[in-house]
Amino acid sequence: MRFIGLTAAIDAALVFIAFVTLSARKSRLQGAPESLSTMVGYFSQYLTFTFIFLALASAAMLSFSGTSQAALLLIADLALWASLAYMITLTLINHPAAKRFALTIFTVLAALGTLSQVLGLTGSSLDLGPRLNAIVANIAPLLMYLVWVPSALLFFATAARSDNPLVRKRSTMFGLGLLLVTYSWVARLQLGVVSLVLISTFSILGFALLLGGVLYRGTAQQQPSVA
Repeated sequence: MRFIGLTAAIDAALVFIAFVTLSARKSRLQGAPESLSTMVGYFSQYLTFTFIFLALASAAMLSFSGTSQAALLLIADLALWASLAYMITLTLINHPAAKRFALTIFTVLAALGTLSQVLGLTGSSLDLGPRLNAIVANIAPLLMYLVWVPSALLFFATAARSDNPLVRKRSTMFGLGLLLVTYSWVARLQLGVVSLVLISTFSILGFALLLGGVLYRGTAQQQPSVA
């Protein structure tokens, strides 16, 4: 728990730096295509809720225990749901039907996870059978992977299909960034196997690539787009 709490604190600091950097660069978006401004807005909200999630998760694991820890992790996961929802919206910004479907499935799974946490605080539990109970118990990391990995693949697909160098570079940055962030969360669960330095390095690279994907502008002749 302490190991995960420490790495979550490092991630929170990185996300905060990314958010401040993005906020400072927003003034440069005046006159930019509406699609880029909208994308930056979604990404800004993603960073905001990701920071809240990481900060609360870190505090819960480093400073609390028992019921207090569980309650704080419940609040942290609510911030995580909002963060992942914004990532879905960002990824499928040009595919409204797919976005609605993905958000509906995501909301059902997130609500199920939250219900399980609330019941746990009251001393109750969902009885869905061994397999489903195991899935619900790990709903937070499961939803991370279900959102981040497909989103990364969609960005890679966009890069492969596009003839626009700007679109290819931006989409590739997003895809690589999401995969590195995903790996950093997988690795930190393998206590004693992967070093804190390595996990932090992947986090830094991942969030730097996500930020770069938004701020990269290419040449003035190129028209920005997003998956």
